[in-house]
Amino acid sequence: MRSTWIGWIVFFVALIHGASLGISDDEAYYWVLSQRLNWGYAYHPPAVAWMIAGSRGILGWFAGDAAAVAIRFPSALILGLLSWGLLDWIQRRNHPDTIQVWPSLLLFSFWGFFGSAWMMVPDLPLFLAWMMVFLSTQTENRWGLFFGSLLAVQSKYSGVLIPLSSVFWLFFTGRTAGIPAVLAGLIVGVSPILWWNFQTGWESLEYQLRGRHSGNLSGVRWLRFVAIQALLTGPLFSFFCGQRIFRWFRALRGSGNWRSWLAGDEGLIATFALPPLFVFGIQPVFGDFKLHWVFV
Repeated sequence: MRSTWIGWIVFFVALIHGASLGISDDEAYYWVLSQRLNWGYAYHPPAVAWMIAGSRGILGWFAGDAAAVAIRFPSALILGLLSWGLLDWIQRRNHPDTIQVWPSLLLFSFWGFFGSAWMMVPDLPLFLAWMMVFLSTQTENRWGLFFGSLLAVQSKYSGVLIPLSSVFWLFFTGRTAGIPAVLAGLIVGVSPILWWNFQTGWESLEYQLRGRHSGNLSGVRWLRFVAIQALLTGPLFSFFCGQRIFRWFRALRGSGNWRSWLAGDEGLIATFALPPLFVFGIQPVFGDFKLHWVFV
């Protein structure tokens, strides 16, 4: 079975499942925002609101403006694209004519993600941006780098880690031709957000950087965070991630040429995985955390 068919299957399953359930409180909030389009909002950049507005414009006229299918169509589409894109990347690096069973099972064992990704929340466009930039970085696809970087910072403030990771990998592997596309997407994406924040007294950025995650130091909270993330990730994926991180540090320590290691698949994955792992893994020591941080 080709990865394309898996992508289509995941899309239809997510769409049917999402259409059969009522919308969540968060989705209702983003639905309201989608009727008041702007370049920024109190808690997140505008990508999720704009996507819902586009979906409502296409499906709302026959399904209903507030119908779950009209709100969640983008999330189902993104989930299908993620499944196709990542499995296709795995497939092309092994046996192009067959689907890789174990990598596929490993990806879909991340039950916390596939159990909740039918909801249309800002993390979904962020994941799509991650995949676009990740795949385009290795192939030096400038349009993918541009639009992926733009979407990343338009999805969540933490999305800035994605284009910065790409620039780091491109620079230290000597593939600098793609860097201008990344920076252009970053600038185009972040400029309207900064302008909106400037007009509103920087409240959104200040909330993200200072107010949202401030608190007292707590090792118990961090242990609770680790336990919850392991539970949501699932045992198979948790074991794989821990093993992979251990291998990365061992490879870096024993590699005589770290640039050569960085230029390979393992180095590319590490470049995109370690920054958010560090940022979101350390944050619970200092303040409250969100359950879905494991997905980021």
